[in-house]
Amino acid sequence: MRGLPSTGSWYRVAITTISIRNASPVYLKNLETLTIYTNSTNASNTNIIVNPVMLESTRLTEGTISTTKRIENGKVVFDLKPLNCNAKFNYQVFEYN
Repeated sequence: MRGLPSTGSWYRVAITTISIRNASPVYLKNLETLTIYTNSTNASNTNIIVNPVMLESTRLTEGTISTTKRIENGKVVFDLKPLNCNAKFNYQVFEYN
């Protein structure tokens, strides 16, 4: 089986708390930015999933939603920005403690 150590041992990972924040669909025009603030102080334990509902191309190139993670005032912040498209999407923020 792939992904197992050569000794065949299994590893357990304890996750004490998972905070999930869902959003209703968001609509942004090309190059508009949505900034999402979290309560997390640990960037490696905070992730975002973006689910596009609709991408409307504004150029003859592929559209995408750019995601940037950064730290501001000690908290994790995400910036979402449609590139070459207008976008309607949902997102979920996961914070593991």
